[in-house]
Amino acid sequence: WGVASQCEAFDARRIIPCFDEPALKAMFTTTLTYRIWSRKEIVNDGNYALDAAINITTYFTRLLGGIRYPLPKQDHISVPKFDSGAMENWGLILYREEYLSYNPSYSDAREKEFIVAIIGHELAHMWFGNWVTMVWWNNLWLNEAFASYFEYVGQANFAPEQISWDSIVGYDFRTALVNDQTPTSHPIVPPEQYGPFFDRITYQKGASILRMIDNYLGESTFLSGLTNYLATHNYSNAIAADLFSRMNQRSGSINITELMGPWVYQMGYPIVTVARDPNNNNGALLTQARYLTNKDLDPAVDPSTQPYKSPYGYKWNIPVTWFVGGSTNTINRAMFNISSASLSISWPSTNWIKVNAGTVGFYRVNYPQSNWDALATALSADPSQFTKRDAAGLIMDSMAFAQTQRLTYNTALSITNYLSKESGYVPWYVTWANFLDYQRRLAARPSYAHFRNYYVKILKPQVDAIGFVGTGTHSQRLLREIILDAACYQGYESCVQNATAMLQSYMSNPVNNTVPTDLQEVVFRYGIMYGGTAEWDFLWGVYDASTTIPLRDKIFYALSFTRDPVNIRKYLTYAINSTKIDRGDTYLVMLYLCRNPVARPFVWDFFVENKEWFKTRYGNLRYPAFYASLYFDDTSNYNRVEKFFADNPENTYYTTRVERNTLNRIRVNMNWLKDHENRFTSACRAHSM
Repeated sequence: WGVASQCEAFDARRIIPCFDEPALKAMFTTTLTYRIWSRKEIVNDGNYALDAAINITTYFTRLLGGIRYPLPKQDHISVPKFDSGAMENWGLILYREEYLSYNPSYSDAREKEFIVAIIGHELAHMWFGNWVTMVWWNNLWLNEAFASYFEYVGQANFAPEQISWDSIVGYDFRTALVNDQTPTSHPIVPPEQYGPFFDRITYQKGASILRMIDNYLGESTFLSGLTNYLATHNYSNAIAADLFSRMNQRSGSINITELMGPWVYQMGYPIVTVARDPNNNNGALLTQARYLTNKDLDPAVDPSTQPYKSPYGYKWNIPVTWFVGGSTNTINRAMFNISSASLSISWPSTNWIKVNAGTVGFYRVNYPQSNWDALATALSADPSQFTKRDAAGLIMDSMAFAQTQRLTYNTALSITNYLSKESGYVPWYVTWANFLDYQRRLAARPSYAHFRNYYVKILKPQVDAIGFVGTGTHSQRLLREIILDAACYQGYESCVQNATAMLQSYMSNPVNNTVPTDLQEVVFRYGIMYGGTAEWDFLWGVYDASTTIPLRDKIFYALSFTRDPVNIRKYLTYAINSTKIDRGDTYLVMLYLCRNPVARPFVWDFFVENKEWFKTRYGNLRYPAFYASLYFDDTSNYNRVEKFFADNPENTYYTTRVERNTLNRIRVNMNWLKDHENRFTSACRAHSM
């Protein structure tokens, strides 16, 4: 038996009497072993993680000016049930079991990649967080942003085949942009009375800002500044101003405080608008403003209720990079100063321009319609003119602008048209992630056919080329997982046939006909979706008998893909039976089934029928109601939920807030259909021809 603790942020005081604050460090002496700890059944599955830990520790020591990992040993301990992904206890790092165990028999490409990334993240904390700790929780980014960035640094060294510098665009950068585009965001460093924020702003935005600054300063200057910071504040505490001060001592003429201040002390990020310079036919004029999803709001004005007033008027010092058609290998650079109304740059009159080379700068870029058209043509004619990161950036920006009515969906889809020729993972990943929202919102509606036809049109060449096999480079294996998932969901015949046939083969002889790990998600999901009770019951049996967490996780989600009402009800019944499913996972069953358009009404009805169980389990009815109504998008269901709340009153601050958010979300879903369904599916229909 073993017990693992997660004390961050305020729970150490509940275990032992102590001054549980980051600026009051405690000294502990302990004996450590340098190995991976796990259940004895999978002890050898920690070897890959051990290799990564040794490599990354050595690499970080070299990068950070020889500041060595100061303890004689490291313990990496896998815990079968652990709410956090991992915890960076100094020299005694805890992980969920699946984040420390690699075996080709149950680990797919994405899981292998994540093992390296999370080890890099936790080891970065040995310097950023443990060696130097933030003074108070509002500077949590000094721990988490650096760990989130350096996980990619470590991954790129240990496993370069995992294309980490492409992946950061699809993972952290994309997520940060989406989470920082409304007035309800917050600065990376809020006033000290707020926080801690263990969220996408602190982690993913923080990492993205560090990537941008690293690129602007150059690796040598960036690392020299960090080494100075770590050496000055060793075994001590710091705030953002301390970091900037120590980096200033290594940055020459660049004032880090002035450069970084607007990025960390105010929320949001800029949209850079490119226009032809009216006074120079071979030039462009760039302007900046805060990017908000609601383009009708004044981007420079805070609401009266906003607790985080900007000290910079929502302007930034923006490192601008660009290249032009015909000279795609020449990267131009300029600084858009916070005090300047505009920035003039070169742009030959006969060429297209792509601003934000490599999608490194944390901002969006909009162009004149003619340049969007030229970029779409260039992508379709020769995708190799653009890096995978640049192509992904164009897809993300054009889709975001279509969603906020800054562009038409026709323009956005003219960018994604080229994907039929694209074999790179990251452009497909950002498209898949974007289209997933449309898929879930539209799947039950007649207009969905237009989306399906367009999606299959661009998917088909790549699906046919990559094949229904479990081999290839790391990038190919990642790509196969997402495009087969998309194609099978859309009902692409060859994909469905392969998935269902492979599940039938597995069912006939589970020992000899195992499913390749990279295909398990697709085979399980769509064998269930296009199968019946026999397939569902078989996979439930595999889930119930297995102790392999990655396999169980794949099946657990796949079971929610059933279109059979009997299986839907069965899964819901299991969700409230603790001998079948852990009580902590009940909400996941509801969440997953709500993504299934056939299951949605069953989820709500089941919740209402069993409201006493849910009230006992969660202490209120508002929390489970939030999940049970997740994709409701019409007046009838809005009225059902509103009546349920009226008939079952709860009046605490928490339940009132969740009730308000639940009803507001249904209104948002209804408005989304009004604003997007016809615009998007009409464009899909036009581009399907």
